[in-house]
Amino acid sequence: MPTHVPGEQPEYLGPGGPAGPVTDEPEPGPGGRGRRTGIVVGAAVAVVAAVGVGGYGLVQLMAGGSSPASAVPADALGYVSLDLDPSASQKIEAFRTMRRFPGLRKELGRQDDLRRAVFDQIRQDSPDCKSLSYDDDVEPWIGNRVAVAAVPDAKRIALPVVALQIGDEAAAKKGMQAILDCSDGDEVGISFSGDYALVTEKQADADRVAQDAEAASLADDPDYRTWLDRAGDPGIVTMYASKDVPDAIVRGMKRSMASAMEFGDDPGFSVDPNSSAQMRSFEKQMRDYQERAAQRVRDELAGFEGAAGVVRFADGAVEAEAATKGFRKSIGGSDGAGRAAATLPASTAAALSLAVRPGWVHDYLEGMSSLTMGPGTDPDQVWREAERATGLHLPEDLETMLGDGVTVSVDSSANLRDLAGDQPPTDLPAGIRIQGDPSKIVPIIDKLKRAAGPQADLVHVEQGAGVVAVSLSADYAARLVADGDLGGQDAYQRVVPESDRAGALFFVDFDADNGWGERLADLVSGGDAEARANVEPLDALGASAWVDDSGVTHGLVRLTTD
Repeated sequence: MPTHVPGEQPEYLGPGGPAGPVTDEPEPGPGGRGRRTGIVVGAAVAVVAAVGVGGYGLVQLMAGGSSPASAVPADALGYVSLDLDPSASQKIEAFRTMRRFPGLRKELGRQDDLRRAVFDQIRQDSPDCKSLSYDDDVEPWIGNRVAVAAVPDAKRIALPVVALQIGDEAAAKKGMQAILDCSDGDEVGISFSGDYALVTEKQADADRVAQDAEAASLADDPDYRTWLDRAGDPGIVTMYASKDVPDAIVRGMKRSMASAMEFGDDPGFSVDPNSSAQMRSFEKQMRDYQERAAQRVRDELAGFEGAAGVVRFADGAVEAEAATKGFRKSIGGSDGAGRAAATLPASTAAALSLAVRPGWVHDYLEGMSSLTMGPGTDPDQVWREAERATGLHLPEDLETMLGDGVTVSVDSSANLRDLAGDQPPTDLPAGIRIQGDPSKIVPIIDKLKRAAGPQADLVHVEQGAGVVAVSLSADYAARLVADGDLGGQDAYQRVVPESDRAGALFFVDFDADNGWGERLADLVSGGDAEARANVEPLDALGASAWVDDSGVTHGLVRLTTD
């Protein structure tokens, strides 16, 4: 049976603390429930943050234990875990990768336990806890794995739960009780299940979560396991969203909008509370806006089947891969982005490419208007004003102008200091390439140039076979309409492995033109030698999205090192 430690919670966390899943409770104010997560939860989340400053390499190679998913109920809506104790191969890859960066190598050379540093900071923020000792009260029980989960709850949208690995339950009870005894915050709920302490705001919730996890855990849930398999090899961070998330989002939106129905909550309205007619009109418009927003979510996620993601180290690189299925196609699903990017000039330093499906612009803008235009806003009026400003017929002309896809690129020969200057560069080798029919696209670009006035003369437009290029540099525009060989470059192939299937991608070559990334670091940092030294090991960055044969959408972000 799960056990617990009652007590109060310290007040070291402020508004900058971690955000939990949406609830229907009021936003906490200073000194209120926003500070109730407690020293245990704060330490857990801080362990997650520690990996970002090089702490990962400090973990010993020999360790073990179950996954936090074994202590989380199977019906969890969402789950994010950090494993500072994964397989030995992951640790070796992480150590090799991180040692390439001087800033991280310095951290790896230290023998300090980052958990100790986090605890010391917490103790400083809680004066009554200064008598606590990390060696006596924390180190004997704290583990290397932690997770934050959102569990369904009858009274609110989701209950936030932290699962913190422990090595010794008796020592954990004693240490947590010592922490709670010196705190002056509100009650916190702590229960134990297997190798984990489960932390919630209320004790009854912690007990319920522990019992539910023991009856059926997320680790054994078929959907969870299926989605993790689709996300690829395991790593140090695991993320999961269940197929029930859309319903939870809609419920949350309805509750949030209901609370906003109180007069004065919407700054876009000036309503006389003594006028029943104005109040009825206000309430009707709020209800209409709520339904439009909720319907947009239902439409976009109607077929959502779940999602999972993993962050891992592999072959001298760090990568994040995700998989999902059921989103309505927002942009494409074709392989047009990969084909367009692969034919950019081989000297390209950075590129963003998107494939565009027919009707996408209309669907996207219609959906965004339902979410971003508040109650009382007339979408048609917004379009009319945009048409007057641009001379375009919207949104039809915009969709025509974007063609089958758009690629934005910057050449490595660009003078970066010109970009940071006070005057706009007049011959910058950067541009936009549009895949489509030039006879339809160019007239719309001409309309925009006329609306822009004399400065539009700085813009050069070139046409090619099924392509239009726009740039401040006439030479670069001409290069863009010709076929280049970016796709044949080693750096591109390393970070965009699914280029031939990509419907969207982003690429940066830090080594282009013998150190483009280092020159960028000099510019951004003002010539800081340490910043340059930590950018120097970078090779390339790629992000791509594609759809496999079973309809699962994959996303991969990959950062390689020299």
